[in-house]
Amino acid sequence: MITEIKDYSPENPELMVVNMNASQPELGWTRSLEWEDGDSKDPMNWQPRKKWKTIASVGSMACITALGSTIIAPATPQIMLHFDSTNYNLAVLVVSINVLGYAIGPLFLSPLSEIYGRAPIYHTTNVLFVVTAVACALAPSLGTLITFRLLNGVAASVPASVGGGTIADIFAPSDRGKATSVYGLGVIVGVSSLPLRKSAQPQHSVDAPDCSFKVLTSET
Repeated sequence: MITEIKDYSPENPELMVVNMNASQPELGWTRSLEWEDGDSKDPMNWQPRKKWKTIASVGSMACITALGSTIIAPATPQIMLHFDSTNYNLAVLVVSINVLGYAIGPLFLSPLSEIYGRAPIYHTTNVLFVVTAVACALAPSLGTLITFRLLNGVAASVPASVGGGTIADIFAPSDRGKATSVYGLGVIVGVSSLPLRKSAQPQHSVDAPDCSFKVLTSET
């Protein structure tokens, strides 16, 4: 359990220990948490098996979200045909808008993970990733598809935003290199699987249900 909350006042450099039941400190105070030695709830004290299962899960998420960024590319001609559009810029945007979400997500997801914890951010964005993937599959228009691809990218940015913090939470500095390698493997596998995706590229025009199915399977 957490034994104390240490509050540091800019006006008073002395360390003040506040009881857990104390009232909320004034605005501008920085709060830090400390664990009892050997506390099993401290991520640093988790069993090695639990630590590596956590890293494997984060690495798997990194792989899937990296796949989702470009796996739709081989089906783009069929998608544009389905929406009766010949605009090349929109075709490029269907694929690339997801990466913009990757850039936007970390701006607020990383700070939120420090306030509310890693797990709530992971769980919330995992649900958002699935919901936006389904929305992409069922999009009635090209604009709707592009919009949900952007939101899908925001949700997909979590492993890149929070993964490093997760490793730092559960591994000592001397062990973080191995954990980072396992986590990074998921990213490498996800972005380097283009030949597999190209081999499954659709060769024929598709009707609406087939198009939706292809977009959905591409995203998930």
